[in-house]
Amino acid sequence: MVDKDIFEVVPHSCVPTYQKVLRAVWSHRRKTKPTVEVYRHKSRICADNSKQQYGINFHETYSSVDQWSTVRMLLLLSQLKGYKSQQLDSVQAFRQSPLEDEEVFMEIPA
Repeated sequence: MVDKDIFEVVPHSCVPTYQKVLRAVWSHRRKTKPTVEVYRHKSRICADNSKQQYGINFHETYSSVDQWSTVRMLLLLSQLKGYKSQQLDSVQAFRQSPLEDEEVFMEIPA
């Protein structure tokens, strides 16, 4: 990933004091066929958010996900009450959101 210019390695001493260094973890997944035969191993690097504190930094990385049953219930209620409903598109996943002029410092996972 360093060769593809995705990130650059920076020593801890070069991180500004006002920046928080995030802990990184590896996420591993096995892709299986319907016959339960493993045909691919996938790995990705993720920021560890287990140190979040409610009311301080909880909503900075939390992305709520709506359940289809909730959406169906809201559509049913709006139809019964005669409300007009509109479509709204939004970015669905925090991890896919673009970072504009942001510096993120993350430890190299072990």
